[in-house]
Amino acid sequence: MLRALLIIAAFLSAVVGGYYWMKSPSGPDLHRVDAPEAQPLAGQPLSSQKVAEQLIKNEDPGKIFAELTEQKEAHVEYREMHNQARALFERGQFPEALVLLKQLEPRDKSVLAAIGYIYYHMRNMSDAVAAFEEALNHKPASEFNVRKKLVELYLHQGNRSKAREHLERALALRADNEELKAISAWMKREDAAHAKYVDEKGERFKIVFDGHEVGTASRMVLRILDDAYRQIGRELNYFPDKTITIILYSRRDFRDVTRLPEWAGGAYGIFDGVIRIPVRGAEGQEKELRRVLFHEYTHALVHTLAASPPLWLNEGLAEYFSGGWPQRTGQHIPLTALHDNGSFARLGDIRLVGLAYWQSYSAVAYLIDRYGINRVTQLLKKLGQTGDPDQAFRDALGISYRELVEIWEPEWKKTRQ
Repeated sequence: MLRALLIIAAFLSAVVGGYYWMKSPSGPDLHRVDAPEAQPLAGQPLSSQKVAEQLIKNEDPGKIFAELTEQKEAHVEYREMHNQARALFERGQFPEALVLLKQLEPRDKSVLAAIGYIYYHMRNMSDAVAAFEEALNHKPASEFNVRKKLVELYLHQGNRSKAREHLERALALRADNEELKAISAWMKREDAAHAKYVDEKGERFKIVFDGHEVGTASRMVLRILDDAYRQIGRELNYFPDKTITIILYSRRDFRDVTRLPEWAGGAYGIFDGVIRIPVRGAEGQEKELRRVLFHEYTHALVHTLAASPPLWLNEGLAEYFSGGWPQRTGQHIPLTALHDNGSFARLGDIRLVGLAYWQSYSAVAYLIDRYGINRVTQLLKKLGQTGDPDQAFRDALGISYRELVEIWEPEWKKTRQ
């Protein structure tokens, strides 16, 4: 009889002893969280060895099996909540997933990394940092990805020392990671270039520049950015309260630090939230400065609303608010080919780059003409809330992403006639 009880106890322990960790969806800026080994839970079923020891000592085996059954039911409930949270997360229902994970967190600290990713997607960066830092206190199997995300978050906060700390510790885990190696090299180049730079802070913006190289352009830049804040803010009905940093480079330093192609007139750093532009001084370049700054400031606004919008939407809005795109061409790139986040620089050929910008502007102008700027703003907010373009387009515009592409293609052809 005792032998049979031991076999049953061992079987039940094996059945309920394992569970799976949520993985975050992959993407340009959101890497999969590694599945950690199971963490001990409060109330986790007794091991078969422990059950056997208690059965041998206990005159009433039924008491032990009652406890084991109760623990099994609690563990099944936990696993169901865990799976439900993962399903909500993958559908972009971040607030609902967060509620469940918060219930699980007191007895399972491995969910802290997922909580951090949810806060990140909800654009709640301070809570994302806190969740990721707490996750590291419990040695998550996803430590590399957590530290990698903290590099980005601390750079966005302007805390380069903390960013560098997590960068070095992430590289200690995976020294061959090309992305982090590139970030490390970029930070070293930028630190060297900034050795003699000074800061000038306005009400909403901070300008970092070499006074000898840039001259009085910093004052013009602050004035133009204040205009952008008011004008684009009124259009989108959105006025961020975060201070945005702009670095003014000589053209030589801009190419050395960013390694961007010659045609690039500026850059917005998704990884750190900083605008970088090359200038030659203030005289005679206000019109071009205005176009570049309005373009890059739009990127900063878009990124605060949605982490990874379709690239054509991001660039199209930036062109729309910076004065449009005058080019007309008979060529065509499928809009879906301009979806992935990143940069049009990957297209290589300057003619294709120009075409990509023109098509993006055309598609955004069509959206605004047909649906109005307020619904386009709602689209950005929905993209930030769900991370799912198809759902966001349905919620904000009443059509799917695919339907929008199918509607826009004939409109695009009309502009080429």
